[in-house]
Amino acid sequence: MVQKSRVDNLPITIAFKVIALADDMTTAERQVGATLLDSFNRRTGQCDPSLDRLARLLNVHRRTVSRVISKLEAKGLFRKIRHGGYSHRNQYEPIWTRFVDLETRWRSRFAAAARHRRTEMSRLPGQDGPVAVGKNATQTCSSNQSNLTLGDHRSNQAGTDTTLSSDGKGSAIKGRVSSSWTPTCFVRPPTVRSADAARAAAERRWSHDLWQSFAGRADLYASLVDFIDEPIRALATDAELRTRGGGLALLIERYEAGGVDAGSVAD
Repeated sequence: MVQKSRVDNLPITIAFKVIALADDMTTAERQVGATLLDSFNRRTGQCDPSLDRLARLLNVHRRTVSRVISKLEAKGLFRKIRHGGYSHRNQYEPIWTRFVDLETRWRSRFAAAARHRRTEMSRLPGQDGPVAVGKNATQTCSSNQSNLTLGDHRSNQAGTDTTLSSDGKGSAIKGRVSSSWTPTCFVRPPTVRSADAARAAAERRWSHDLWQSFAGRADLYASLVDFIDEPIRALATDAELRTRGGGLALLIERYEAGGVDAGSVAD
């Protein structure tokens, strides 16, 4: 009779971890191994699912299960014990020491990978600890290429007078700095207001309409372009913003109001 013994949750957890992380196991080996572990009775130590039950659970052939169990035995993860119990099923005993050994190796790999990651980090020197009160420190901002201290940089940005301390080494810089000063690396790029973008789009539209309407009449097109000054440009853009096509209409209206024959433009 096979001796049964109670097993705590820790070895089971370690065994599942090894099954999940092993890099030398096929999908079928992982599935069969995990199912055997799940069938293990922690109180009695009994683990004797039939091949047919394993095959039904995993939706594979019975011979596939038998072949995979043999591979798990060869890897030293399980020991198959033949006994004359119910239906003459085999009993499977997880080799806990093997699982613990593999998990220990994994933790060593994990720690080595962490050390390797730290060596790939930036080798640029930094502060060893918090900067003492009254002591300047070199900025880490990428745009500060001059190695100026924060106090020096603020003074230069604000354009204020600076006074060296009594030791003459500039260890403390006095002076009022504008509260609105921001390090260059944190200044946001200027954004285009939606109103300005709309005006630019409207001006492009009436300029395109002008080209399409008079490109075939070079002399008239050149005369219209010469007629456009800043006030006319602004009025045409305003009209285009109000109504699609209004910019070109206003331009022609003002051009004809300047003494040009209306028919010469309309023809």
